Amino acid sequence: MDISAKHEGRQILDVVECLGETEWRKGSTSTYVVKTHAGLSLRSQIEYPPSVCFRFVKEDVAVVAELIRCVDIYQGDLKWAMIGKGREDGRHNWVIAPQRLFDVEGQANQEDETAQQFLARNDPGFGKQAYEDMAGLVAHMKNYFRMG
Repeated sequence: MDISAKHEGRQILDVVECLGETEWRKGSTSTYVVKTHAGLSLRSQIEYPPSVCFRFVKEDVAVVAELIRCVDIYQGDLKWAMIGKGREDGRHNWVIAPQRLFDVEGQANQEDETAQQFLARNDPGFGKQAYEDMAGLVAHMKNYFRMG
């Protein structure tokens, strides 16, 4: 039996990589493989909404602005956003995620949780909805940047 995890976040990172080399990246997956005494098995984490994080080797302001615009104008089932957190070296760690993830950060922090944990606990169906909408965001990004 072939066991393989889904790598939904990788599709967004592939688009980002075409626009500029990244030195750090991380994409969410709705399932992952675990090794147990019985062998390999799949575990679901679909209740945790996805996010994609990355940092460019050389940050190009024009590329970043176009990426932000691309994500911002996407008209899917959910509103998505791209937000950067500044670093001391002037570059940013960028996050692409459903806007709602950013909106609940304050509430989540008050409860000592991440935004993903907060939404998984308070609205477990939102993660599945976000993973399903991610495919539309990927298609939109490829079309926006004329990647076929």
